[in-house]
Amino acid sequence: MSTPESLPAWARLAVRLFVPASIRPEIEGDLIEGFLRHRRASGEVRARMWLVGQVVRLRPAALRDVEPWRRGEGMMDGMGVGWVGDVRQTLRSFKTRFGFTATVVTTVALAIGATTSVFTVVNGVLLRPLEFEEPDRLVLAWQTRPEWRDSPNAQLASFAEQFPLSVPTFADWQDARTSFESMGIYSGHRWVLQGEEGAELIRGLVLTSGVFSALGAQPLMGRAMQPDDDAAGAPPVVVLSHGLWRDRFGADPDIIGKSLSFDDLPRVVIAVMPEEFTVPGAGGEAWASLVDEEERSARDSQSYTVLGRLREGATVESARADLFAVQERLGAEYPVIQGDMRARVEGLLEHMVGDVRATLLFLLGAVGLVLAIACVNIANMLSVNGLSRSRELAVKSALGASRGQLVRLLFTESILLAGVGGALGIVLAVLGLPMLLDLLPPSIPRATEIGVDGRVVLFGLFATLSTAALVGVLPALQAAGTAPKQTIDATSRGMAGGRIGHRVRSALVMTEMALAFLLLVGAGLLGTSFYRMWNVDRGFEPAGLVMMAAAPDPRAYPEREEQDQFARDLRERLEAIPGVEVTRTNQIPFGGSSSTTSFYLDGDDGEEIEARLMISVVDHGYFDVLGIERLEGRVFDRNDVADGPRVAVANEALARELWPDGSAIGKTMRDRPDAPMTTIVGVVRDVRHSTLTRPAQPKLYVAAAQDRRSATQWVIRAERDPAGIVEDVRQAVSAVSPSTPVRTVGVLQDRISDSVAVPRFRTAFVLGLAVLATILALLGVYGVVSFVVSQRSKELAVRMAIGARPSEVVLRTIRGGLQLAFFGVLIGSLIAWRVSALLEEFLYDVEPVSLGAYGAVGATIALVAVLASWLPARRAARVDPVTVLKAD
Repeated sequence: MSTPESLPAWARLAVRLFVPASIRPEIEGDLIEGFLRHRRASGEVRARMWLVGQVVRLRPAALRDVEPWRRGEGMMDGMGVGWVGDVRQTLRSFKTRFGFTATVVTTVALAIGATTSVFTVVNGVLLRPLEFEEPDRLVLAWQTRPEWRDSPNAQLASFAEQFPLSVPTFADWQDARTSFESMGIYSGHRWVLQGEEGAELIRGLVLTSGVFSALGAQPLMGRAMQPDDDAAGAPPVVVLSHGLWRDRFGADPDIIGKSLSFDDLPRVVIAVMPEEFTVPGAGGEAWASLVDEEERSARDSQSYTVLGRLREGATVESARADLFAVQERLGAEYPVIQGDMRARVEGLLEHMVGDVRATLLFLLGAVGLVLAIACVNIANMLSVNGLSRSRELAVKSALGASRGQLVRLLFTESILLAGVGGALGIVLAVLGLPMLLDLLPPSIPRATEIGVDGRVVLFGLFATLSTAALVGVLPALQAAGTAPKQTIDATSRGMAGGRIGHRVRSALVMTEMALAFLLLVGAGLLGTSFYRMWNVDRGFEPAGLVMMAAAPDPRAYPEREEQDQFARDLRERLEAIPGVEVTRTNQIPFGGSSSTTSFYLDGDDGEEIEARLMISVVDHGYFDVLGIERLEGRVFDRNDVADGPRVAVANEALARELWPDGSAIGKTMRDRPDAPMTTIVGVVRDVRHSTLTRPAQPKLYVAAAQDRRSATQWVIRAERDPAGIVEDVRQAVSAVSPSTPVRTVGVLQDRISDSVAVPRFRTAFVLGLAVLATILALLGVYGVVSFVVSQRSKELAVRMAIGARPSEVVLRTIRGGLQLAFFGVLIGSLIAWRVSALLEEFLYDVEPVSLGAYGAVGATIALVAVLASWLPARRAARVDPVTVLKAD
């Protein structure tokens, strides 16, 4: 005999909920008999569909008898009410779909974590205000020399927009200012600080009190620098940084008022600044007042930068206009010195981050692409998951759930998945921040200010909510289109989702592949650029080189002859170190210094012409120690002495520019009208001096013994590990002169590596993002192809039953994946071509539109599509047609 237990559990629950108790006994039997009859005649699916229809037909009568709260929702008893019920049901479903849930949460966490990490850096460097009162009013100002903008000399071109001021010019600016509330000048300086423990090199600034006034800085101890300290004849004073006070003077509380010897000039300590204080963009361990009387009056002694605070309501443009008018007047009064110089004003923060702004925004955009790929991937996964639950959603709809309730349920799932993943991603970003900071190039400004604050948290929450909204749209639209009868019928025939749904999912995968193509192309171009940059011909062999700067103590060696003797003694000490070769110069490649000098030579018409050239003062053995190839003539030797014929060596660029049709050997020039002629005796290969990306400039090498400039930088080539002789080098200097500090000492290869730290970090970061995007694209293709194979199992079974070979099924399935890849690559190529200009400024010796790169990345995407399609294809090829057809 049939009993209520003969019905499925969901049907019994529906009967109890929707069939009034008064008619339930007589109706229940009819429902049971009808269900069993339809199951015997048409199968399980048809029987369930009939039963759903009967229950729905009885719903109006049932609703008259149910409680008001149940009538308002119309959902099954036990499922709860509204959002709370949706959350409960979603959490229960997560347990039964743990693998799917873990995959989605992990994907969201990685994408949100990476995006939030990069935004944390962008926020700390670009967005966070400087730690001063009203920092938007702080500006820097310089002179400009427009005629140098297109100069082939890189050093002159760099000064075109930021030419320093002299003290008299600054005084003229102060007298005419209208847009500035306060302003001061500063210039970088190094002092030898003499003390009982010996000499120490101190880096800092010579400045005027207006710098502290503009910054609104208050000292930790002592008094702030005042305008009286700027006056001519004022006692020399110095302000110490917190770090110098702590490390050098043991945080002496009685340091205020003490006199310290800076380059043999006694300076009174008037203040110690707080630990967090620094002069933005300039730094320093000590800040000293301007006391050089010669600089106060020399208009041609131009070495200062202006830091000022704008008046309330003033703008950078109005300040520039004020100073422009002053410069026009000065150009007319001092045409030789001021000429056509103009003025430039720039916001302090804008200047500090100018070199890295483009890189950080580029990285933020790249990680944004990864987040977009993750959103597309998750939307696809949720869509496929929703189709696999189509029977469940159809039954809920048949039992009274409205489309709005189904949409709300799926949106709840999306929000919970994205929320959990986003929270985990924010935690990962916070925990991984120290590691990211360690990877940042040392040249990144404001690195110490990078940290998690309210803006970072809000960004993470916004990214999470945006992800939830984006990934929830497609499943919600599917739910809105749920029709119980058609869905159950389609499910029974293996056609869930329909043709439109398949096209939507395919479009999502193509979008995912297009975005992955963009990242891979960017990573490929950046990688090629960095490879060519790093392997560019430097012109010398840096491996094994140690560089050092050591200027003799002027108190112990006041005369030039004594300084030369110091150099000979130090060279002898250094050469005593086993396995080294030694030379000296006034500027080491990648050492951060360079100089230019005007030389005069005879022109073709007999007239003397002026050529401004880079100049290096080098000792004998310089070219051999650095491994610079001699191309023509000879190089310096010990016979090139002070009272001998003046000789010089030219680089290729100089010989090519001045004597393109003949040899440079034997040509003469001089650096002053009254100086003796200098004869070029050799030509050597070009050397990259400041960066790997900047070609060598025309350069003249002169003998150290014959030039008035001091060659205080040393180059030591070591047969063993160069880092291992650094301490030996320091000890050699101390042995010759205990009062002479070592300014810099380090491995030259490390300095070259530091010069490309930003492009190396940019390349590595984008490459990592591209790998992640490729993995997500692989998963996306795999998911779609697997779903298509599962939905077409009957079709494949029929094909194999009528004679199709397994290899044909595999190739047909893989072809579907390749089609997705082809259109994804096509779309990505079009986008990459349109946005290629964004990459141009980051590339060296590589075109932003590269057919070779597009082809290589396209082949990679195709390989990914084949790999992602192969497993579903193999599974489809192993289908047993008899089993599938019997099951249907």
